[in-house]
Amino acid sequence: MINNCPTTKTHSYVGKDRRPKSKVDKHNAGKVRNARARSTRGAIGHWMLNMVVGPFRTRDEAIAVRNEWQADCRGIPSRRKKGVELARKHRVLCFDAELDKI
Repeated sequence: MINNCPTTKTHSYVGKDRRPKSKVDKHNAGKVRNARARSTRGAIGHWMLNMVVGPFRTRDEAIAVRNEWQADCRGIPSRRKKGVELARKHRVLCFDAELDKI
């Protein structure tokens, strides 16, 4: 997910969830369970999906991919590149918001 506030640095978030849309809603002021996500409570702007990679065969595989993705890159261009690389490596689908209009 990325935060689209035009006046501050763009923030990105790599997470794991079976329902990415619900995760975005949670980060955007509590459309899910009426509570904002704790780590993004003070973020300005609106969060939106940037890339979805998966599905993975097991939860452990998804967690390992998420951890590698988080550890190896910072910033949106490098996270986008790493997401495509991980999707190829694990032979799963990769949907990019800029290219695929998700």
